[in-house]
Amino acid sequence: MSKMPNEYYALPVMGREIYDYWKISKPEPLKEMDQSGQLWSYLENKGWRLNDLVTELMWQGLSEDMAKELARAEIYDQLT
Repeated sequence: MSKMPNEYYALPVMGREIYDYWKISKPEPLKEMDQSGQLWSYLENKGWRLNDLVTELMWQGLSEDMAKELARAEIYDQLT
């Protein structure tokens, strides 16, 4: 997994953030999910859900930076 697979570039922003985090902090689960064929659909679904969360939080009045930080907290809290 030295170079980025083509699927990486099709992911939503938050899906790429999950991948980047796992690549550094959780390489074994990343490898296992990739080998089982579940990785890219998981990253796509989770990424879109977190992107939608950012949009929803911004509609509620949070700044874009704050909304992204709250979504990132979910990435780092749940995936550690």
